[in-house]
Amino acid sequence: MLKQIQKTFFKILEKELIVVLAVCVIALGIVFVRAQSDSTNLIFSIIPEGGRIIVTYPNGGETWMVNNTETITWTTEGPIDDVKIELQRESEGDWEELTASTTNDGSFPWLVIAPTTTEAKIKISKVGDNAIFDESDDVFTIKRRSGGGGGGVIYNPAIDTVIPREFSNATDVDVIITGIYFEWGAKVWLDNNYLQPNYVWSSEISVTVPIDFPIGEYTLCVSNLNGGAGCYHLPIVVYEEEIIEPEPEPEPEPEPEEPKEPEEEIIPPSTGGLFWSPSIFGPIFDYFKLPRKPLEYEPMPRFDPIETITFTSEIEGQWLWWLLWLLLLLILLEITREVLEKKRNREFRR
Repeated sequence: MLKQIQKTFFKILEKELIVVLAVCVIALGIVFVRAQSDSTNLIFSIIPEGGRIIVTYPNGGETWMVNNTETITWTTEGPIDDVKIELQRESEGDWEELTASTTNDGSFPWLVIAPTTTEAKIKISKVGDNAIFDESDDVFTIKRRSGGGGGGVIYNPAIDTVIPREFSNATDVDVIITGIYFEWGAKVWLDNNYLQPNYVWSSEISVTVPIDFPIGEYTLCVSNLNGGAGCYHLPIVVYEEEIIEPEPEPEPEPEPEEPKEPEEEIIPPSTGGLFWSPSIFGPIFDYFKLPRKPLEYEPMPRFDPIETITFTSEIEGQWLWWLLWLLLLLILLEITREVLEKKRNREFRR
């Protein structure tokens, strides 16, 4: 009986080997989880809705040298596009703005300037939401380099005037800086924008602000190679020049027209080519194209009711023309009489 049961078990195991292996794997997993449940810790990180900022450098204990360029670094989590960076030189003191807005790319280079301190801190905050920020965990130091001329005494450049202090970015602008303690190799900065000096004298520096320089207000600082630095007390203003279109010139007033002299009236010609005549024989003269003198008239100014136009017409050999008209009239009467006589005779014969 026992041998029969063993044969049956081995037959089932051969046919359902895959199922058996799967069941074994699941059973081992359950045992492993139970065995580790007492020592397993689950860590959840909750990110604020506006994001999170963490300052990584400087974070405490560092030493920065005046006139060196240090790179401030940080990390962020969540939706943060731009950040503002500030510096505090004294504990519980005011925050000095290094940049009002810079892209959240994790780093920002800054030229270290005086005054020195042993209690400096960096604060980085989200642009548009000052409640999201982070500071250095501890203070760091800003100091000058030791050594240099003059028995180790470092003189900071002092700026008296900057000419011009306000200018347009439409063209390159040469700026003259006057003061004291300027040294060879001095550098000029408008905030974090370095300007290459044209020349450096002990009391004067010339730099050129290039065309299309970003508009805004800037702090101008001068630093020497020995670590001394000084800034101008008034802001440098760069503005965009407005284009003023010239006003259109007024149109000239039309000149008054001179009064025109009245034109003389012209009598239209008749069909015969001569002037019209008030005579009752005028049409007959025109029909037979009899020669006669042109009309003569005196011009009359317009709008003058006193003067009138007078016509004269003279026929050369007037007695001869009257005689011809009389003969013509007699001929017409004789013809008329003969016609009437013939008509009367025809009626009488009937």
